[in-house]
Amino acid sequence: MSRRWRVALLALPLAIAALAGLAWLALNAWLESSGGRRAIEQVLSGQIGYPVSLAGEFEVVLLPSPGVSGTALRVYDTANDAVLVAGGSYAVALALRPLLRRELHVDRLTLGEVRFGAEDAADAGFLIPEFEVTGFEPERPAAFRLDLGPFGEAAGDFTWRAAAGGVDLNLDWGGFLFPRLSLDVRAAYDAAGLWLEAIDARVDGQAVRGTGCYRFDDESGLQLDLNAGRLDLDALDLALPDTGAGPEGAGPPVRLRLSAEEIVRDGVTARGAVLNLGEDPDCRRPGG
Repeated sequence: MSRRWRVALLALPLAIAALAGLAWLALNAWLESSGGRRAIEQVLSGQIGYPVSLAGEFEVVLLPSPGVSGTALRVYDTANDAVLVAGGSYAVALALRPLLRRELHVDRLTLGEVRFGAEDAADAGFLIPEFEVTGFEPERPAAFRLDLGPFGEAAGDFTWRAAAGGVDLNLDWGGFLFPRLSLDVRAAYDAAGLWLEAIDARVDGQAVRGTGCYRFDDESGLQLDLNAGRLDLDALDLALPDTGAGPEGAGPPVRLRLSAEEIVRDGVTARGAVLNLGEDPDCRRPGG
């Protein structure tokens, strides 16, 4: 190998590193000159359809994708400034092509320590370890991933109907240690809670339908009113707890009413059965 080629090969990594450094400096300078934090808040608010604030740390990043990261992201209800969603940390990946035109478009948003309907109190709301959404735009399907900690990972897509205050959700979760769940939900939301207007689910292939809610206003938690044709609990290997009130730190409270034409448990078939977990669900909206 000639000396010229050896010099070129040695210089190539240095050139790449220098270009990466210049790109980072250019991106950082441009975001800072555009008001950085304020510019990202505005583009997130525009894409989500609700006011977004970035109240904590804020840092411009280049790798693995150009964007920003930080802490304390909040999504607010436009009607009363109540917090709809709070993220303890966030990472925003910007779409590259618009960025080359000095335009900001969020391609992927990752939130850590996500609370729905949360105030600043540490025990408020419903905590999800991590939530990631890719290709998000209001009124159009976007892919998402949910890290549920010890309960595994869920994935699917959703359509945020921002103007109507609603969301359509398709989700797959479970398998191995948990029943396999396929879920289609049409929901509405406000500061008082998440209102599950239509639930269409299959649990290990067994169909269940109904309605429900997750209430923030009275801290009653998840409430489901479900019905099925025939449920084989033995096939599901599913043991229902005796009460919806778990020990402190075990998760949100649950109220469940499950009606079925037939329920099989321990080899015994019960017809016209109704199973209750906790108190009866109450998903009447405040003032409704």
